[in-house]
Amino acid sequence: MDHNMQEKVSMAEFQRLGDAVLTLKGKVGSLEQNLRKGAEHVTDVEGAVVGFGKQLATFKQAFSDLSHSSQARMLTLDIDHLPGDRKSRAHRDAPRSPSRSRS
Repeated sequence: MDHNMQEKVSMAEFQRLGDAVLTLKGKVGSLEQNLRKGAEHVTDVEGAVVGFGKQLATFKQAFSDLSHSSQARMLTLDIDHLPGDRKSRAHRDAPRSPSRSRS
């Protein structure tokens, strides 16, 4: 009888071990799936970054070509006429020196 009791305990332990292995196997499968999805997202982000890099390079080249052109004009933003500007009209309307740089 003692031998049968040990065998039952061993079978119960073996069943618990089997259940734990099955649970772990399910979790590993889920983890693998999540890792694949994450890798796909990383690939998508890398593609977007490469695309933006190409667009930036194209823009820089176009801007460089434009700035080296003999017909190029510098585009400036006149910030003196923004709302809340407290400069006098005479100061705002005064002719500007072309060599004056703005920050």
